Amino acid sequence: MKVYELLDANEQRQLEIIQTLLSYQGKASIRELAEKLGVYRNTVKDDLASLKNTLADQFAAVSLNETEGAVFFKTDGTVTNIDIGYLFLQRSINYNILIYLFENGHFDQATMAWRLGISEATLSRRLRKLNTLLAEFSLKIRNGKLTGSELQIRHFYFSLFWYGRPYELNEKEELDALGLEFIQTLETYLGIPFTEEGKIKMKLYLGIISKRLALFNHQIKNYLEPGIDYEFNNSFYFALQQILADYAKRFPYDLAAEESAIFYLFIVANFSLDMDNARTKELLNEGREQGYFVVELSERVFKRVEERIDVSKLSPIFMKNLRYLLFNIHVNSYYFHGQLSYFNTNNINELLHEFPDPLLFDFAKDWAEWVVGLMGTSETERASKQEYLFEYYAALVYLGYRDLDLKLVVGCDFPFERNIAYVFIDHLANHIDPRIKVELQPYQKAQSYDLIITNIHKDYPGIAPERVLVLFSLETSFDIENVEQFVSFYYRKKLEKLIK
Repeated sequence: MKVYELLDANEQRQLEIIQTLLSYQGKASIRELAEKLGVYRNTVKDDLASLKNTLADQFAAVSLNETEGAVFFKTDGTVTNIDIGYLFLQRSINYNILIYLFENGHFDQATMAWRLGISEATLSRRLRKLNTLLAEFSLKIRNGKLTGSELQIRHFYFSLFWYGRPYELNEKEELDALGLEFIQTLETYLGIPFTEEGKIKMKLYLGIISKRLALFNHQIKNYLEPGIDYEFNNSFYFALQQILADYAKRFPYDLAAEESAIFYLFIVANFSLDMDNARTKELLNEGREQGYFVVELSERVFKRVEERIDVSKLSPIFMKNLRYLLFNIHVNSYYFHGQLSYFNTNNINELLHEFPDPLLFDFAKDWAEWVVGLMGTSETERASKQEYLFEYYAALVYLGYRDLDLKLVVGCDFPFERNIAYVFIDHLANHIDPRIKVELQPYQKAQSYDLIITNIHKDYPGIAPERVLVLFSLETSFDIENVEQFVSFYYRKKLEKLIK
């Protein structure tokens, strides 16, 4: 589920107009917007008028103008699309229902309809549609209450706040002295630091717990999901149990035994810990050495990476971190239902453009489909879990590609004085696809090269004739397209040799 699916259709279109304008570098025609959104031009014009008024009222840093059928979008660098999205979110009926439930625990149908300014029949229709979205999280609003496991309810509200609100709003989240002391105790007792974002996440989560316990305390019966192993036999988990037991003594209500499992899963699944810290890796390594399902699953995925890719070209540090990251990702995917993805489709497409060969992303898709099958995921959850895994696997592929020690070495044989030759080499390098890792250097007879680029005809020992590109002229840009195609083709061939 995407956060902005909580908005009404016209609100979603208005935000999609902004996203489309961003993808068109801030300028698009009414016709282009209509085609992209799949609506009539008059609908786009109505949405633009409403959007323009909203932005003018709330964001002086943003301008939206229409001139002769073209729409222009500009900002001064002080506002983000999340700020604008949150403005819409706060006004939406679905979001207000969810926040009211968070703050109050339940609602009366007639009172809620009055608060929202709609009829009870309209509210019933709204709740049915909202429940279709919540189904991904194994949650449902029934008789004025949000029902489902406590694990899932907390997971949902954390995701909603983390992904739906601006960063600075989450950063300013207030926590009582006990909560702040709890975070500090965790860091001191366990000997592990949280990242700055991790501390903000902890504040959000502790606030959610405090609210839930204050509202329901002894009423919570269904903490965890049935049929899943929550026995975590490692020092990290046991230390967390002890800290929670001491912490619970200061509350006017009881903390259930299951709280330790929920906390452990939250910390591990939400990348809260400083992964560069040796103690963090030591504690997580204990978790990985257990024989429960997520550990075995992560190891199977890791081995498949080793089987399908020549990992000798990847650094030992990356491969070690990969193990931990896979463990984190799979904990999240296996133990929690429903995801509000870190990336959206546009981000994934942008990442795709960073790769010289889509074959790399095909691996991410294949792995996601394979792992969802291993998890025994139900049909109702399959699409969302597969999307979540693909997004994270794609991110790992992206990082792996950046780490990859694989470049094309090209010898440039130009019969000029060395400094002049460097000028021409630099000129060519500036016109080669930046996604390709390539090193252009002056040709030396004793050196080994993948390719040769030259403007003279001669034999190059050890280099097949098809790997030699003879330029028609160095003094013009006539050959630039040929150089790009030549280098790109052979780089892809070299890259594909890594994949088994």
